[in-house]
Amino acid sequence: MSESALIPAELEAIAAAIRDSAVPKPRRKTQTSASALSAEPRSPLEAWATELVTELRYRLRAFAPEPWQLALTRPQSAERAAPVPGWRGMTTCDGVPAVWLEASSELVEQLAALRCGVALGEAEPRRKLTEAARRLFAPAGQALLASAVAAWARCGLGELTPIADPGAGEALVGGAVRLVLTWTGHLRGRCDVVLAAPAMTALTTRHHRASAELAHQLEGVELEVVVELGRCQVERGHLVPGAELALDTRLGGRVPIFVGGVRKAWGLPVVEHGLLAIHVQELEWPEDRDGGQP
Repeated sequence: MSESALIPAELEAIAAAIRDSAVPKPRRKTQTSASALSAEPRSPLEAWATELVTELRYRLRAFAPEPWQLALTRPQSAERAAPVPGWRGMTTCDGVPAVWLEASSELVEQLAALRCGVALGEAEPRRKLTEAARRLFAPAGQALLASAVAAWARCGLGELTPIADPGAGEALVGGAVRLVLTWTGHLRGRCDVVLAAPAMTALTTRHHRASAELAHQLEGVELEVVVELGRCQVERGHLVPGAELALDTRLGGRVPIFVGGVRKAWGLPVVEHGLLAIHVQELEWPEDRDGGQP
């Protein structure tokens, strides 16, 4: 037997013989899963909430040293029971009550203790908030309100104006939406963000108006369109020349059309002049389906 190295052609022949003699593995059932291309665009409420969290993380650094984490729950009805707040602040939009914030007693106590130079681990929780604690918390409360105002403006939704009587919002719970901000780590507590029904209407209406204006301005801009004909999942060994891959799209079925990684329309594959083409059948605007409501 020769001890010389095998040439590439001999190696390929040996590999082919091994593949042919191997017992074929059963094929897996085609599976599909969501990809980044199928990500839905954010609703107006989600877009504003994201800006709010960004503003809060920036503005609260002056009152509470990190590390701490801030999480946001999914929107829920404001009619559900919530803890009695230790502090409340409210804003209006075009003279109509819009957004109010309710900080928990725990959050008020901790931020008040930090202003006094007391470490959070040394602060003893009180059963009832003192007026002094509320006064010490006031600058942080203004930062909470400023975050809501800045996030509203960054989304192009107009101007929020803080008002002096935050208790006026208690009668506007019907139809309102509640978001819950939760702090963990070095800082603990929660802050409920409640959007009155008029604010939700304004949020959705102005978002659609801004989207329509932007779409009109960009009518002449060329877009790169991606059409997904189908998907399948196979083992690595099955991806070889001559293999047939069964996609999850039926013949004659419509396929999604993406722009910038977001699904924008549905179409039907057709053949025109010997080329594969897509006949656009339906545009998709997810925000119109739910209006940003939870």
